[in-house]
Amino acid sequence: MLGKELHDILWKKGVRTLHHANSVMTSISIIQLGGLASRHLVERSGLNQSGQYTDDLDREFGIWDDVFMDTVDIHKRISNRNQYGPVLFELDIAVLNALPRSAQVLVSKLNPSKWGASTPSKERYFEDALEASTGLRVGNFDQMLMIGNVNGIIPFEGYLKRIILDDVVVGNEVSPEFQCAEREINLALQKGGIGVQVTRRGCVACRCYQTYSAMSASRRNMYWAP
Repeated sequence: MLGKELHDILWKKGVRTLHHANSVMTSISIIQLGGLASRHLVERSGLNQSGQYTDDLDREFGIWDDVFMDTVDIHKRISNRNQYGPVLFELDIAVLNALPRSAQVLVSKLNPSKWGASTPSKERYFEDALEASTGLRVGNFDQMLMIGNVNGIIPFEGYLKRIILDDVVVGNEVSPEFQCAEREINLALQKGGIGVQVTRRGCVACRCYQTYSAMSASRRNMYWAP
């Protein structure tokens, strides 16, 4: 598909914002690169990123250099933390119109973590815009936007609307983890000349607090360490 084709499909389904979640460490590297970056590009650039359980599979299936986005804010939708990390980048859907015609614009039918070596292409992705227009369901977590052939990056260039950062405590109290992460992310944004600041997500009726509280120190550090 072309970026414009996917834009029009999603627009008709009511989508106005695209989402990408990550750890604090990886998000700072993404900001330094100036756009949503593939894990391969972050690695090639010698920048820091936290490990993800899908890394080996992404390499195996040739999607290590793709940029991934979701059609919804997963944390908000499931009332729990996003397993990819506490930082959420929100981009205007118009970013799809700015993609070059050479970009490989795909939507998965099945989350790549569920692919097998013998899974055929037609079961991995929607094959064209017509199939996507009828089969794509906004908020289906298996259906991820996967953008390739963009040199591993989709520049922000005015399309970044905001960055939401989870807090690990309930209500208006601010945790030390949030304060540290907010400071480092805002510093990276300032250095990069990116005109947005961090928005705090302070949940109340959400399971994220319990989930964060139950995480081991090493696991929490992997998500929260700058």
